[in-house]
Formats: sequence, C-alpha cells, structure tokens
Amino acid sequence: MGFCCTYSCFCYLFCVFFACFFKIRFPLLLMAIIAGIINGGCEELFWRGLTLKATIKYKKAVIISSVIGFGIWHITLATISGLNLPGGMYLFCVGVFLSGVLWQFIAYKMNNLIFVTIGHVLVSITVYTTLIYQNWQ
Repeated sequence: MGFCCTYSCFCYLFCVFFACFFKIRFPLLLMAIIAGIINGGCEELFWRGLTLKATIKYKKAVIISSVIGFGIWHITLATISGLNLPGGMYLFCVGVFLSGVLWQFIAYKMNNLIFVTIGHVLVSITVYTTLIYQNWQ
C-alpha cells in the first residue's frame, strides 16, 4: 500500500518535472541539481546513516524515530507561506513520509545507503526543479 502511494506521488512529480525541465533557465536548473545532490546526500547520511550504526538493542526505536523525524523535518518546507507545491501540502507531506518509510526499509535490508541516496538525490532534483519553475521562474 505504502509503495503504491509513494510510486503514484513520484509519477505525479516526474510528470510535473518533465513539463518544467525544458522550460526552466539553465542557471536555475543547475542550482536545483547541485542543491538536490547536497540535500539528498546529507539527509540520507543523517536520517538513514544513524540507523545503520544503531546497536541491536535500540534498532527499532532508532528506525521509528528516524522515519518520524524525516517526515517532520520536511513539514517546514510545506508550510512556507505562498509556496506552490505540486499536489498541495498534504500530498507533499504524505509523499515525504512514505518515501522515508520506503528508503528506511531499503537501507535496513541492504545495510547500505547507496541506492537510497541515489533515489533521494533524484527526487530532490525533481522537487527543486519543479518548485523553482512554479514559484520563481
């Protein structure tokens, strides 16, 4: 269920992204790409990297708090006054939370951050490009 919701959110974002991608000015696109790489990498090191280093005794508590913290962390972006989010604040928050659950599951099962970091970077670039186009282009 969570995967289906997350997948549909990503599909929606990518549809919006491709509509914006060829219309956005190059310096803004470059800024979105750089910000997406930095943001995705740093967030994965912090939110998922902590869980990989947790001791077995506290593993579940660390995973749950990491997923909740990741979701709450992104509410700040959703509450910026006047920001036009594709799909609205609710879809953004649900998509972020479900993405956090999915990425946490993958990181836990694979015991590394490579795939989740790549996924997060791609989603961040998509979101930043869309936000820049819809709000500041």
